[in-house]
Amino acid sequence: MTSEAQLPEKYVIINDRVYDISTFRHPGGSVIRSYLNVDATNAFKQFHYRSKTAERYLKNLPSQPLDEVKSLLPKEKQQMSALEKDFITLTEELAKEGWFKPSIPHVLYRISEVIIMFIVGFYLLNAGYVMPGLLFIGLTGGRAGWLQHEGGHRSLTGNDIFDKFVQDWAIGFGAIISGYKWNIMHNKHHAAPQREGYDLDLETIPLVAFYQDVLRKSKRINITAKWWIRYQHYSFFIWTSAANALFWHFYLHPKEYIINKFRPMPVLAIGARYAVHLYITVPMMGWFWGLMTLYFSIFVTSSYLFTNFALNHTHLPVVPKDKPKSWVEYCFDHTMDIKPHLVTDWWMGYLNYQILHHLWPNMPQFRQGALVDRLKKFAKDHKMTYIQQGYFEAFGTTFRNLKTIAGKADRLIEHKKKWGFGQNFMFAALVAIPFTIFMLGFSKAAVGDVQSLFV
Repeated sequence: MTSEAQLPEKYVIINDRVYDISTFRHPGGSVIRSYLNVDATNAFKQFHYRSKTAERYLKNLPSQPLDEVKSLLPKEKQQMSALEKDFITLTEELAKEGWFKPSIPHVLYRISEVIIMFIVGFYLLNAGYVMPGLLFIGLTGGRAGWLQHEGGHRSLTGNDIFDKFVQDWAIGFGAIISGYKWNIMHNKHHAAPQREGYDLDLETIPLVAFYQDVLRKSKRINITAKWWIRYQHYSFFIWTSAANALFWHFYLHPKEYIINKFRPMPVLAIGARYAVHLYITVPMMGWFWGLMTLYFSIFVTSSYLFTNFALNHTHLPVVPKDKPKSWVEYCFDHTMDIKPHLVTDWWMGYLNYQILHHLWPNMPQFRQGALVDRLKKFAKDHKMTYIQQGYFEAFGTTFRNLKTIAGKADRLIEHKKKWGFGQNFMFAALVAIPFTIFMLGFSKAAVGDVQSLFV
């Protein structure tokens, strides 16, 4: 170590070099905070597996060899753990064997499936089969959600431009939200799953609480109704998902792609969904009911997606904010797989292999099921716990976790100001908005005689 050697205030360690990120503005937002002042080698490699742009950014950052400042680091940071090193070796082996290679026929199947299903759904709707049409369109929106997820990770073709285009249209037309905003949020989850203050999937108050400490620590607890959390295990799979979808669609995502910086692709894709749906429904039922049935189909989509996303993470242990883990530890300790099955693979868009997906987010997801046994061996060799449950078992685990937390709401939630009739009425009114829209869309679709219903 030279006499001038010193650690930057903010740094990451990548490939045995210390990079100064004190003034660096990460293009993907604040996700880099998850690996602040620790080894980020595997996180960098897996997030940017095919990205030459990321390599250029890294090369231009001020850096120094790790050996020059090693003595200034705590012992546990002076070298990469054997677990992380062996993971790099395993990744290199898988790459040589072709597991990261895209499959064009599979990509064509995934895209064609969504397009054909949307055509069938809108055909049913246009033919007067309103409820079947809306349910089918809602399901297809969920299928588009799985497709956009893979596009967002650039694991479809590996071509950044094409995969991003697919993502923007799949998520915009299918779920009427923004791919760019979704990426920012989702990458934080991938960087540090189940870590307080870093994984946005944990910041769900006032709609739902997945772990008990959030009932004490959340900054939004003062706008959270105890009675709502008390029954969250009943409301989450349909109601909370619907409310979240509306919040994302009308506020959170437009704030990003319209107000913060205008992004034309989400506007075009979302506008196209509105245009197609209203073109069919307005002549049948008018503008109001056309919109209500559109939002009903989005509720179906959101319930399908949020329910399945919740099964792999939300009931697992939470990482304290001040105790970061390594890339591999996060994946094994705070995600889990759902047992392989042809139907489950299709229903969950191959995201039942969450440990595998979190370890290798750039690997085409349809390939990951074939690596389960290999991953089990890796876990056993390194004394890691490989967690796997059946689909309905995972559903039950998720429900019981929600119920357990719900049972602690009255004891743990403390409002700075006492809640009276006014606060409870306002919360109930806000919750009633998605409920009312859902019921209006559902009731309109459920009426059997379309000709007598729509004048």
